[in-house]
Amino acid sequence: MELKSTLQHVEAVVLAAGRSRRMGRPKQLLPLPGGTSVIERVVSNVAPHVERVIVVVGHLPGQVGALAARRGADIAVNSDVDLGMLASVQSGIRSLSAQATGVLLCLGDQPEVEGTSIAQVLQAANTYDIVIPTYHGRGGHPVFITRSFFGEILDLSSDTNDGLRTVVRGHPEQTHEIEVAREEVLRDMDTPVDYHNTWKRLEGPKG
Repeated sequence: MELKSTLQHVEAVVLAAGRSRRMGRPKQLLPLPGGTSVIERVVSNVAPHVERVIVVVGHLPGQVGALAARRGADIAVNSDVDLGMLASVQSGIRSLSAQATGVLLCLGDQPEVEGTSIAQVLQAANTYDIVIPTYHGRGGHPVFITRSFFGEILDLSSDTNDGLRTVVRGHPEQTHEIEVAREEVLRDMDTPVDYHNTWKRLEGPKG
């Protein structure tokens, strides 16, 4: 396989447009230990590793966008939030700069994903077109996708059965699953129990 150039311009798209129905309140706005919100921590974790961070907002765009912008992110709006995650991915990709050689797709409810795992994904992106982090064989986020697949993603219909997986899992010869040491790549925060557990882990042992 031909190696890609290490001189990449990777931009991140953080998906934060959902209605948080299972949480019962907007999860991106929830506070975390240390005084930051969920979306602020996600942006702060990703920003040092990429050229630019774009946060896709939809539900409560002003509030979520204001917090993300406070951490230096640019904002994209998904006006079709009820169409699901694919619409947010497409909104984010449309907002990437012309210089972007690839995108790091991040979930806006994964505040525990830190630099080590992000760096591993981006290192593998120097060689592979699609990179998926795994923990004990289970795929997680963030996922890297090279620019050559942007058109294919934008052409997907909102009713595509497998959504983004049509692309991410549709090119096995160009895809690399990289096993990481941290389980956080699998942990998103959908329910109040998830939030409670995330808080306790980030808070660390007391005393």
